[in-house]
Amino acid sequence: YDEQGVQQYVGGRWVPVGGKAALYQFDRRIHRVEEVPELPGEDWIHVDFNVYPMAATLYRFLPTHPIPLWGVDEVNLHGADTEQLCKVLADKLGMGWRKAKIFPDAYGGRQRHSSAKGGVTDLQIMEEFGFSNLKYELNYSVRDQMNAANAFVHKGYVRWHRRCEETIRDLERVKLKVGSHELDKSDPMRTHWLDGFKNMIHCEYPVVKSYSTATSGRYR
Repeated sequence: YDEQGVQQYVGGRWVPVGGKAALYQFDRRIHRVEEVPELPGEDWIHVDFNVYPMAATLYRFLPTHPIPLWGVDEVNLHGADTEQLCKVLADKLGMGWRKAKIFPDAYGGRQRHSSAKGGVTDLQIMEEFGFSNLKYELNYSVRDQMNAANAFVHKGYVRWHRRCEETIRDLERVKLKVGSHELDKSDPMRTHWLDGFKNMIHCEYPVVKSYSTATSGRYR
């Protein structure tokens, strides 16, 4: 937990959160960087399926580094479908793109307007393209996910390269709805990258188990 999480979930104190930054631990002076380590690592990508925009952020995961997660690039496609997204991701990753770990929007398991091709879902399109390492949660709480994301940032485990412009805007600007732990999605251009980040971190580094039952694995 970070400090606010301890007050809320351990101390049982009421902490007002509505209308405040969802990822309140993010500080661009600390977490936005000009360079990333040129070290071998795993490719992680979180994806939020939309037509406007199709959003994704690419990371290099360095498990033995003091800062294990580095945002290196992002995708911001307008009017694109999932197959186009796959082509862009493969091009950005280069050789070895098939080994990337993908954290997709769980609702991509349903037929959506961004991939309406005879009932084929977004996740099926990604698998058929060659991205076989998909990980996501079928049951989750936004509160749990944001608590995990804030704790991860608070511990200094992640940085984003300045190329990740839309991702950083999301991390700074997205707020919680007044009186709830849900993200304020009144701006159609916002929340897509933060959604992906919180989903990814809660899959890999969950800190709350009592409010949700998480199920992860490949979609079939």
